[in-house]
Amino acid sequence: MANHDFIKLEYDGATGVLIASVQLPVVDKDEANAMYDAVKNDLAGYPEYRHFILDVMAVDRVSSYAIGIMMKTLMLVKKTKNYYVLIMPEPLLHEIMLAHPEMFDYLAVFQSRAEALEFLK
Repeated sequence: MANHDFIKLEYDGATGVLIASVQLPVVDKDEANAMYDAVKNDLAGYPEYRHFILDVMAVDRVSSYAIGIMMKTLMLVKKTKNYYVLIMPEPLLHEIMLAHPEMFDYLAVFQSRAEALEFLK
């Protein structure tokens, strides 16, 4: 499958988990739109997956516009237990929670891949 400089998609056939890992420290409008297009275009090239995780551990800062696009991107993928699953560093989590608390009605956020994978079981 296509991987890009800004986002990497990995599929684990044993668990049925597709993980999109953002590879940029700062995500703004242009980067967010490119990620949306990449996920939208690349999803069809992967086998049927059971779970999806968005890993933004490499991200230090994200614009409000990019958060909106991130939510639009998540709507392309399957929810798990009625949540979109994210892996996010704590400082970024706190920043986004203060600015957009309503988002967290739909997100299950974890600090590590192991925690996220445990949630998926």
